[in-house]
Amino acid sequence: SFKGKKKTSYQNQIVQRVVKFSQSRNISQFKVAKLINRTHQTVSLIEKSDSPNIYSIKQILIICEACSIDASYVFMDNEDVFNTKTQWEILDLLMKRISEYENNKR
Repeated sequence: SFKGKKKTSYQNQIVQRVVKFSQSRNISQFKVAKLINRTHQTVSLIEKSDSPNIYSIKQILIICEACSIDASYVFMDNEDVFNTKTQWEILDLLMKRISEYENNKR
């Protein structure tokens, strides 16, 4: 049961980045819902910070593709990239961030 549960602050941060990217490309909640084959109500719930619902990784990839944005931007920011030395460290950090997002699912 989701009763009384919310997203973690990290999950909320990721969802809000997806929202920011889609809004910056003028992609509405209705369009997002159509892209990920969900209802507008479901997308609205996902985007509410006090809801436990989150986008799946596959849904994030679909939305990012529609926005023409590299999905790594959802999980990492410029500071992460500047503070890592090699592409392997960046890849490792990206995998850890995705895992943190997924493993906190309710």
